[in-house]
Amino acid sequence: MKKILIIVIVVVSLALIGAFVSIFLVINKSKDPTAEEKLAQEIEALQNVDIEELVPFTLDQQIIQLVGTGSKHDYIVLDIVINVRDNDMLARVEKLKPAIIDSIRGLFESKTPDELSGKRQEMKEPILKAVKDLFSKEEDKLKIISVFITNYQFERI
Repeated sequence: MKKILIIVIVVVSLALIGAFVSIFLVINKSKDPTAEEKLAQEIEALQNVDIEELVPFTLDQQIIQLVGTGSKHDYIVLDIVINVRDNDMLARVEKLKPAIIDSIRGLFESKTPDELSGKRQEMKEPILKAVKDLFSKEEDKLKIISVFITNYQFERI
C-alpha cells in the first residue's frame, strides 16, 4: 500500500512540475516580442514619418490613352511623384520604373475622361496600391509612403 501511495505522489508531483514548467514557458514567451510584434513595431516606426524626411521619386510625364468616346482619341497627361522612406527604397523603386509605368497605365487605359475628371484625390490611392503591389515584403510596401499627382490634364486629339 505504501508503494502505491509513493508512486501516486511521484506521478502527481511530476505532473505538477510539468504544468508549472509549461506555465512558466508560456509567461516568459509572451514577454519576448514575437515576429508579429516586431513587425508591428516596425510598421509603427515607418508610419511616423515626417514629410520632410521623404525621398521623392518623380516619374516622367505619363501620357495615357483613355477609352475613346468619339472619333477622336482621349488622353490623360499625368505628372506623378512617389514618396519613399529612404534612398535605399528610392534605388529599388527606380529599378522598377518600367513596371510602375505599366501598372499605372493599366489603371487608366480602361477609363474615360468623364470617370477621371475632378478625381485627382481618388486617382492617388490606386496608384499607391499598384506601386506597393510590386513589392512582396510588407516592410518594403510600408516604405512607399505616398503619391502626389502634381499635374493632370486631358487632351483630345
